[in-house]
Amino acid sequence: MSFASYIDGITMKIAAFFVSLSRNPIAPILRKMEELREEKVVRETRMKEGREEGALPAALKPEAEMVARELPKLSLGACIFLILLFLALYMLLYLLSK
Repeated sequence: MSFASYIDGITMKIAAFFVSLSRNPIAPILRKMEELREEKVVRETRMKEGREEGALPAALKPEAEMVARELPKLSLGACIFLILLFLALYMLLYLLSK
């Protein structure tokens, strides 16, 4: 009987979620955004304290910052040009394959 009541509880939670979603579709999105914001704060505090897994040793931190600063950023026009270029190449290949 406990398995059936467990499944029934899960089913009722799912049904309640869809009912609340139909009444206010923005609320779950706002809740998820708040959860992500809290996770980000926790992650940032761990990084400041150096407790995060994969945190860089103090000797490598300046090097990593230099690498991050050296990455080039494309302008909006260059991005649009590349997208159009790939689209044109895709259309060319598509038309040649027929």
